[in-house]
This record gives sequence, structure tokens and C-alpha cells, in this order.
Amino acid sequence: MTSFSWFSLGDKNDPLPVQLSSFVANVVGRNVILNWTTISEINVAGFEIERRNVRGNNSEEKWEKIGYVKTNGNSSKPIEYKFTDAKLNSGTYSYRLKTIDNDGSFEYREIAVAEIGKPQITSLEQNYPNSFNPTTRIEYQLANPSKVTIEVFNIAGEEIATLVNDNKEVGYYAVDFDANKYGLAS
Repeated sequence: MTSFSWFSLGDKNDPLPVQLSSFVANVVGRNVILNWTTISEINVAGFEIERRNVRGNNSEEKWEKIGYVKTNGNSSKPIEYKFTDAKLNSGTYSYRLKTIDNDGSFEYREIAVAEIGKPQITSLEQNYPNSFNPTTRIEYQLANPSKVTIEVFNIAGEEIATLVNDNKEVGYYAVDFDANKYGLAS
């Protein structure tokens, strides 16, 4: 098959393990929500979700496994599935499904493409978790190339750590702070 179709090759003696009716990628902020529907499933263990970053007209050759969704195994009714790829950086991403049968055999399925836009505003997000013991993550986004400095101070106003002190391009960023690394109590 060279394109998606409601019809596929198979017969009652050699049925296809999965018949897909749709596979789409929707962008919500920095998240890509993948939705797909099967028409039927025969002895299917699950779907591996794979992603690759597309750069310009060329794609990175390596697909990366980012998740797994268990199936019902056998069904003659339509079943809807969903997977969220969260907090992505700006760029274009391709996704594909790898259908894995109970016997370990597999087949690659359709490809969906999603594009995460560049940030429109510069912001520093609330760290999480907050309260933390001993680590927390600080996320920020830049709408313009900028010099970024993130410093941590104690209650007496003394600098404890410099987490970032660098020029950064437009995009989404995160930095982890580990209190143990600086000998701080929880």
C-alpha cells in the first residue's frame, strides 16, 4: 500500500492484525496529542509510538521510541487510542505507530506530522515540584535571543548557585536544581 485507505489486503485465512481508520496529530501549546482508531484487532499486544525531529527538508534518520499503548488484543469494533507527547521544543516532528503482535512480530503504520511553534512571549514558569526535596525543575521560554541568568539565593540574600549564565536562542528551556549538590537542607 502506498497511501492510507479504508480497505487493505487480507482474507479470512490470513487477516491483518490491525486495521486503522485514522491516525492524526493535534498540537495544543507545546504538546502533541496523537489520536488513532482501529476498525479491528486480531492478537495485537500494543502500539509503540515513535518520533523523529524533522529539520528543514531533511529528517534525522533515527526514530526514537517515546511510548507504548496496550491494546485490547482482539476486537471487531472500532477502538480509539490516545497518546500525549508533552513539553516539546519548537520544531517539526514526525510520528509513527509500530503495531506489535502477541507473537512479537511487528509492522510500521502511517506517519503523522506536527509542528510546535516558537514562543510568542518570554516567561519564567513556577518551579515544580514546589515544595521539593531535594530536586526541582525551573522552566522558561524565550521569544527573542537573550542573555539568561538564573541564580538561587538563600533567605539571607546570599547567592547559593548560578544555574544558567549563557546566551540562549528562541525556544523552550528547563533547568534542574538539586539542593543536595549545594549542601542545602530539605
